[in-house]
Amino acid sequence: MNADTIAIIIAILGVGLALWRAIATIRQEVDSRHKDLSQNLGQIRQDIKESNARIDSLRHEMRTDIATLHARIDSLRQEMRTDIAALHARIDALYQALFNHKDSAA
Repeated sequence: MNADTIAIIIAILGVGLALWRAIATIRQEVDSRHKDLSQNLGQIRQDIKESNARIDSLRHEMRTDIATLHARIDSLRQEMRTDIAALHARIDALYQALFNHKDSAA
């Protein structure tokens, strides 16, 4: 073997070793980032579950509040109807008293 062939073989082995180390380093970085992303994804999933639970709770509270408001509105409508009926009765009584009153001067 001549010196040039040995130099070429050593160069090829050196490049191969350098590539192998580079690939190993890249693989470690990819694995590390994959682990970080997996953890972040797990946290995001947990946050979404918590947010969904809060949304469901708020939705339930809103439905309860709306039902309470509907009941209160119905109650107020009934009170208004009662008050209007009483007002009509009073107006009718005043009207009757005004026109059924006998003038003593006549």
